[in-house]
Amino acid sequence: MLNIGYVIGQLLCHLKKLVIDDGENWGDYIQDNLPEMSRRSLDKYMNIANTPGILKHAYLGIDAAEKVIQTIAPIKHMLSKEDPIGDLFSRNGITVDYSQVEKGTLDLPAFFGPVNS
Repeated sequence: MLNIGYVIGQLLCHLKKLVIDDGENWGDYIQDNLPEMSRRSLDKYMNIANTPGILKHAYLGIDAAEKVIQTIAPIKHMLSKEDPIGDLFSRNGITVDYSQVEKGTLDLPAFFGPVNS
């Protein structure tokens, strides 16, 4: 499903560029033309499409991939530009057995330990 989310995200990113290049407001455009999709879903697909190397981690699924993307956001500049998710996993000694991942319920603390605030 992540592959499909990636394609949807690519299409949405292209549409956003066209809308903005035409001088329209993206928020107004999606409200008027894509009312059946929540803003959160649109952002999720676009985040997936804008994450380099994401298709190498397709077995994470859409929701779990989005959780990882949100986790790496503050440190993305420190990670590989080609595959930040793979780099994060590698740096932390994480080997993901994708056949064992329960898609949509990825428990990040199980991977990284307790998160310090």
